[in-house]
Amino acid sequence: MKLLIGEAHLPVALLCAAFVGCCAAGPVPYPPMRDSHPDLRARMLAHLGESLFPFWLENSIDEQYGGFLTVLNRDGSMRGGQKMLVPQARQIWTFSRMWNAGYRDARIREGARGGLEFLRRHFWDETHEGWYWQVRRDGTPEDMSKRTYGHAFVIYAAVEYYRAFDDPVALRVAEATVDALERHAKDPEHPGYVDFMDRRWVPDPENNGHIKTMNTHLHLMEALTELYMVTGKPLHKERLREMLDILVEKCYLPEYECCIDGFYYDWSPARDGFFGQKNQITSYGHNVEFAWLMQRAVRALELPEEPYRRMALVLIDRAMKYGWDEQAGAMCYEGPWRGPATNRVIEWWVQAENAVALDWAYRVTGDARYLADLRSQVTWIIEKQSDPAYGGWYSSLAADGSIVSASKAHIWHAAYHEVRGCLNVGTGRWE
Repeated sequence: MKLLIGEAHLPVALLCAAFVGCCAAGPVPYPPMRDSHPDLRARMLAHLGESLFPFWLENSIDEQYGGFLTVLNRDGSMRGGQKMLVPQARQIWTFSRMWNAGYRDARIREGARGGLEFLRRHFWDETHEGWYWQVRRDGTPEDMSKRTYGHAFVIYAAVEYYRAFDDPVALRVAEATVDALERHAKDPEHPGYVDFMDRRWVPDPENNGHIKTMNTHLHLMEALTELYMVTGKPLHKERLREMLDILVEKCYLPEYECCIDGFYYDWSPARDGFFGQKNQITSYGHNVEFAWLMQRAVRALELPEEPYRRMALVLIDRAMKYGWDEQAGAMCYEGPWRGPATNRVIEWWVQAENAVALDWAYRVTGDARYLADLRSQVTWIIEKQSDPAYGGWYSSLAADGSIVSASKAHIWHAAYHEVRGCLNVGTGRWE
């Protein structure tokens, strides 16, 4: 399948030349960077247009009820109908981002539009504000709790939709989401936002209501970067800087060169319960994702880049030292603060984020080892993580390439990570 780029059918490998970047109006220019791997870019764009995105375009749009189907079997058939806030928002972002990248299939526009309409109609809580966590396929609320993590992705998706279709309603959605978080989830005593709340925005200590997470604040930084680049509003800038400082100063362990995920309200590391146990390990995927996302936030804030660049390279190098499977040419899932990976499953999203991080690292340093590892990572993605029969990416593989989970989509697996990874590496833009 070939997708429409502009007004004519073009080979997918030519997208780089046709690319119309979603951030042309942003305040931050891109500096000259090393770029000696057009073959890898062409491979990633061809894979995106011929195998990866067609799987989602053909199978994820819910023609009956609206929104997106995100619990799918290997062949794209529906395995379950529940619709969770995060993948719904991620699909809106993905379809909008593809449109912004020059893909002009009308189904992409209609999928994004239907996704935003479904979200506004069925996820928004008219009584207490904010977005429900999960609904049934037809939109009936199922889990009305409020999680800041999901709200971050609504902001991210709405801004991308606004950029794609110049729809002021989408921008109002993004700003209303920030406003709801400010009123109900912002910690009045310490930096950041509460993560887990009930429908009325009341934190429940029995349900992680005493916890803040690196993961949530990472994606708030991601979303607020894009929102601030569009609005330029002082509040959005202030909160973006706050998120960046939290991640750099609270979540990063300089003596171990990695991040942990769970914290109490005062940003002391969680010691008990699920997050206390989780804090014994670090996520290689989140470390490398933070490494490149922080560069975009720093550019938006117009901060001195070099300190953040150095920190990012440390994060990437540490993840590669302990998490990289040299024989496979792929990144393992997680491991202790210091020492080799203990969970060596090859998860889909980690590979996408690592490809972007390696591409960025090579382009800012010229170090050939990053390019060599990027070549291995791209080869793994296209030849192993991708399903040659039905398209899309397997959720989980073993390092020998055997399938751990053949599902293509579940309530945490939408198209966002892999499509973004292919577009960023394929076009040489890290956004």
